[in-house]
Amino acid sequence: MSTIRPLQRVQNAAARLALGLLPRDHVYAALKKLHWLHVTHRIPYKLPLMMFLVHNHQCPDYMSNIVSLVSDDPERRRLRSATSTDYHVPRTRTKLGDRAFSIAGPKAWNNLPQSVRCADSLDSFKRKLKFYLFKSCFNV
Repeated sequence: MSTIRPLQRVQNAAARLALGLLPRDHVYAALKKLHWLHVTHRIPYKLPLMMFLVHNHQCPDYMSNIVSLVSDDPERRRLRSATSTDYHVPRTRTKLGDRAFSIAGPKAWNNLPQSVRCADSLDSFKRKLKFYLFKSCFNV
């Protein structure tokens, strides 16, 4: 949280500058008008974006080797979830472990609606993901 607050201040200042607002004006409406996500919503944007690249084999091998589809697990092939595009989320015992890409990436991907996951190109995925997050960020 200590690194997010300064980044949010920079984004707020950029929004004020872009729209010619006064220093004490609120920027919530400005961010919405510029169609910018809050800094705290940029993290949930980047993780699924990297998972899309993993899912479509457009990433380095080391990234695709640390996550696996549920359907790739022989013990789970009989489950209904085996036909989905869900990724296996390993269990951790610590909050720090939950931040690892091998955990956070699959969690973020699995929480996306199927309408976002089924995008056929990177540009289409970015557009759908941003719209989905923008709705949750600004309650549109």
